[in-house]
Amino acid sequence: MTLQDIAKGISDGLQGKSFDGSLKFDCGDDGVIILADGTASTTDHDTDCTIKLCRTIW
Repeated sequence: MTLQDIAKGISDGLQGKSFDGSLKFDCGDDGVIILADGTASTTDHDTDCTIKLCRTIW
């Protein structure tokens, strides 16, 4: 599953719901998912809050 697929699923889930502010899931080299203006995208820009994620393989 790509980040674009994940962003689309989140965006679909946000339809009809309000989301104030903006949030970035920073997935490092894999890219970002931005929640802002009632939708989700993979276009990087400044947000109110950033959550950094990493993939660790044990």
